[in-house]
Amino acid sequence: MDFLKKKIISIFLLSFLFPFISAKKSRIKKVRENNSITKDINSDNNKSDNNKKEEENISKREDKDFKYVVFDVSNCFWQKSLYDLLMSFKKRIKIPFRGYLDLLQCGVSYTFGTLDAKKGYETFFKYYKNKKESEVKEKCKLVWENDCKNYIYKDAYERLQRHKKDGLKTIMVDAGISQLYDELIKNYKFDYAFTSSLEFKNGMSTGKLKGEPCSGKQKYKLVKKLIEEELGGSLKDVIFYANSHNDIMLLEHVGKPIAVNPNKKLQKKANKKGWPVLNFSELKKD
Repeated sequence: MDFLKKKIISIFLLSFLFPFISAKKSRIKKVRENNSITKDINSDNNKSDNNKKEEENISKREDKDFKYVVFDVSNCFWQKSLYDLLMSFKKRIKIPFRGYLDLLQCGVSYTFGTLDAKKGYETFFKYYKNKKESEVKEKCKLVWENDCKNYIYKDAYERLQRHKKDGLKTIMVDAGISQLYDELIKNYKFDYAFTSSLEFKNGMSTGKLKGEPCSGKQKYKLVKKLIEEELGGSLKDVIFYANSHNDIMLLEHVGKPIAVNPNKKLQKKANKKGWPVLNFSELKKD
């Protein structure tokens, strides 16, 4: 009987106290959630403050206070994309039907972000194996004359001239093979240039790249080595104009990153970081 009484009393006490215990737990949980939300908000605010400070530092420093300027070329200095250049080059060489299937596969891989840049290049240039280096230069010059020469952005050209006048060292970077940019470098007199390199042996193309393509991490490493090791400078003294998310690594390390005609991924990154975004469209007139 005593056992039954104790059981009844225990059940009564539990049923009476449960709402209070439950409410207290709920309040504790809510406080914890609020604290967590507050931390997230503070974290976001700190990130936002850092972005604002970064943006303010960028805007306060005038272009003439920098020492170097780097121009990406495709869709940034000229209107054409690297794909446009390669397709223009393709028109001037004979590619078997199988080659078009290979190029289509590369295009699909690029769309889904799974393309290995070096593999993609070598898939394209294997059909130009055993061609003379002089012939490659000749074809690339035709690409310049027909698809590049008259497609320079007016704003990019004017900015290049202004930076030169201010005494900045000028650097050109792009992922295409060097021969595609020979005339650009010659006509616009860049101080330095980084591109991908087609491999030649005994004056004949092997259909492969020499080293890694000038894209993403490799582009960052090349510019960093030039500025810091060869010129004894700092990436914080660099202005970089770029249009692709592949350039984010370098953009994050320079003193003044500028997105030009950015693709969606770079546009999103630029908005988040507070980087300037420019839209070039008008072409330079001779």
